[in-house]
Amino acid sequence: RLWTVYEVASFLSLYPVEKIKVIPPFVPILFVSAVSLLYLLNIVGFLATWYSSFLLTDHVGLPILCYAFLTTCRNWARDRGSIKERLRTFEVEKCACFLPSDRTKVCANIADLMKQTQGLSINATDDQALAYFDKMVREELPIALSASLGKFSMRYQYMVLTMVATYVPRVCDMTAAHLPAREMTSYLLRYLIAVFCGGPTCYVLLDAVAHSKLHWQGCREHALVILGSLLCGVYTAALLLAMDRLSQWAGSSGAGLAVYLMVVVVYSLSIAAFVLQPKFLGDLWGRFRRQGPFP
Repeated sequence: RLWTVYEVASFLSLYPVEKIKVIPPFVPILFVSAVSLLYLLNIVGFLATWYSSFLLTDHVGLPILCYAFLTTCRNWARDRGSIKERLRTFEVEKCACFLPSDRTKVCANIADLMKQTQGLSINATDDQALAYFDKMVREELPIALSASLGKFSMRYQYMVLTMVATYVPRVCDMTAAHLPAREMTSYLLRYLIAVFCGGPTCYVLLDAVAHSKLHWQGCREHALVILGSLLCGVYTAALLLAMDRLSQWAGSSGAGLAVYLMVVVVYSLSIAAFVLQPKFLGDLWGRFRRQGPFP
């Protein structure tokens, strides 16, 4: 919309493009939906364990949760690609305007902003100023959009918050039970792995599937979504099962607690390095891709 573009032009004329922060309405909806589904999954799991002694009974809903998240993320991945394509071919003259009479006024104001703030000649025509603005939007806004949205459908801190909202009640229950210190520590380590590592890893895997083969439609897309949901569900269930076994060992043995603590540290650092990708790791990876493993 032209008036929105005018707001963007005003912002870019006063501040660097890095200051732009984009939060799509989709993200809060995805966050609330993820928390709600996780709560529902926990309730179903607790109820299921009352009627079955099967080891993975409380994880049977994981593929369903993964399917719902994956389907939503694929829709967002397509929208995100569409936004980038529209920015790549942006032209202010093609923007929609509710009142056609406003178009001339808004375009003239954008041209004046470009002349006064971007070092254009005062003798430059409005068409030249608007062409400069189009070029600036095409080159700078996609970079700001990618930096603001992040690499994944949800940022790491949002992934962690969805898990925190789910596991805090469990930690409160454990605290009220007055468990022995070693056993309580093992449970806390298990929940820390789930919150900061296991949950975000599952989100990242689902996001990778969501962004693959976006041109597929119909049966092929449904098969991809179902397969991805099953694989991520199996991975999460296997991780939780391993953490349960390790937690039980840590609760009964000092050596088990030490091993468990080491697993938490190594796993947390590796996941943080992969998901957050600090700048020095990004530079190292870029150098590796350019030069290969040997100088």
